[in-house]
Order: sequence, then C-alpha cells, then structure tokens
Amino acid sequence: MLDLTRRFDAIVTATDVSHGKPDPEPFLLAAMRIGIDPGRCVAFEDSTNGLIAARAAGMTCIGIGPGTGASARLADGWIVDFTDLALGQLVME
Repeated sequence: MLDLTRRFDAIVTATDVSHGKPDPEPFLLAAMRIGIDPGRCVAFEDSTNGLIAARAAGMTCIGIGPGTGASARLADGWIVDFTDLALGQLVME
C-alpha cells in the first residue's frame, strides 16, 4: 500500500529461508542479496532472537528499545528508536 518495496535493494522474509531467527540464515541471505560481506553490515533488531541471529551472522548489532534485560549485552549499542540522536554515532563507529 505504501509502495515501500522500491526503496530497498533486497527484501528477505520468512518464506525465503529454511531457518528463521535465531538462525543467522535471514541475515546472511540479505547480505548475499545486496552483495556485501556480513561483517560490513549493521543489523537493527528489537528482539533477542534477532540479535542472536545478527551476531551469529557476524554483523554489527544495534538494539532498538530500552536495552535492558537478558538481551542488553547482545547488541553493540542501543537506540530507543530511529529518531535517537545516538544512532549517528553508533553507525559511524
């Protein structure tokens, strides 16, 4: 409805992979589709399983949310949302 798909070079959904999160397959497939080494990618995640999957794929992980609880240490950094001023600094590190 919003015609957002044209804004992305690649899209990976659950139907594209055999194993979903926390398996790294979705992240590895996304990196392959855009032709970038996973180690040069930054994953933004709001779930523990997503952070585990991104970390297993070898990506830098930015958590979205409060950054508390069991998943707090799974991310390289945290932002509250995409308007968080810390976003620019985290991505540039």
